[in-house]
Amino acid sequence: FEHPWILQADFHRRYQQPGESINDFQQALRLIGRRAFPTLDAKALSTRVLEQLVAGVHDSQIRKILLRDRPPTLEKALALAREEEVLQAACEQPLRSLFGVTAVQPHSFRDASTQSPRQPGSCGTSPRRRSWRRPQTRRPQRPQARRTIDAIDASPEPIDGEYYLVPDTVISCLGSTNCPLVRGSVGNTTFSCLVDSGAGCSLVRQQPFLEFQTKIRYCDRPNFTLHTANGANLRHTGLVEFSLDLAGFSFTHQFIVSPDITWDCIIGVDFLNKFKCSVDFGRRLLHTASVKVPFLPRIPRPARLPVCTVTYNAKELIPAHLDQTSAKRLSDLVEEFKDIFDWDGRSTGRTNVTEHCIDTGDARPIRVPPRRLPVFYQNELDALISDMLSRNIIRPSHSPWSSPIVLVRKKDGSMRLCRKM
Repeated sequence: FEHPWILQADFHRRYQQPGESINDFQQALRLIGRRAFPTLDAKALSTRVLEQLVAGVHDSQIRKILLRDRPPTLEKALALAREEEVLQAACEQPLRSLFGVTAVQPHSFRDASTQSPRQPGSCGTSPRRRSWRRPQTRRPQRPQARRTIDAIDASPEPIDGEYYLVPDTVISCLGSTNCPLVRGSVGNTTFSCLVDSGAGCSLVRQQPFLEFQTKIRYCDRPNFTLHTANGANLRHTGLVEFSLDLAGFSFTHQFIVSPDITWDCIIGVDFLNKFKCSVDFGRRLLHTASVKVPFLPRIPRPARLPVCTVTYNAKELIPAHLDQTSAKRLSDLVEEFKDIFDWDGRSTGRTNVTEHCIDTGDARPIRVPPRRLPVFYQNELDALISDMLSRNIIRPSHSPWSSPIVLVRKKDGSMRLCRKM
């Protein structure tokens, strides 16, 4: 047994936990409040819950809105808090971005002894005839409408005596709805692939790669380093070769495994050159020498929907989809048998079709002595007994058979009178 004072202290110490929704928080406050304040009616309990909800909400922005608007009821406060949660969840959704690069510059392979030392900004082991960095010139401040993101600008292994380098350009986010995504599969694993002509190599994310259930050839660890547009290194765990299925055709190619990319797979310029691919944005197709692969359809951004009770405070008992004739027939039927419904919560039906009697025979009466009830339950117990006496549910008795009373708290906060047999 917990004393109400202890429960009241727990109620005032209850704050919203990290990751707990505003709905779960108010339900927890209701459960504790019913036990801590058993004598309060539903309206007074809702007021207590509202006060503690405002004081204990974890998010400062939601608390600011509740203090500013001062909702009069708990339901209105929950509606404001849910609306703010939905807005915050929508703003926290990351924008998946399309990588774009202006051009690819080829550099012929020459003897490294005739070249100048490699500058700190160079990519991989590629030789440079001039500095990688641009001259330090003062640029005018311009408003940036799009956020800058990281893009792959790796220098692959030498092909036909040349190194292909991606210049240090500004990459802009074009929005996830315009991304050229195609559906690919490896064995039984299906995922989406980003077609990116600005990526110097093809990559696969480490998590879906671990789910591949097919033959994979592990290559030697690549001898170059991956860099992003801002000069940071991009981690990779190895080089693998497998068959990527696109629209029913298999394309065997080498992919770099990286745990830090956003997309499941990135089809880079090496893949596009090898299989003579072209991207048709007008018809939303990836053309290869053997097949035309359609882009994935545009999918709306996911959003969190608030959880609410649909039938809360429902007033209309007649279904709204009934026509006028059917609604009239249903209303007449309910009116005809209205005596079987408990409209006011007072009348209780009774039938004399059958009677039940327990024959105890020569058994001795069983008498269990009453048990002491908490003092703060006494008023509710007296009210329950008076109500049941007035409705002829119980009657005074002087029988040798007796059982102690047990009070059980209902979900709505009221008490149910039971007895222990």
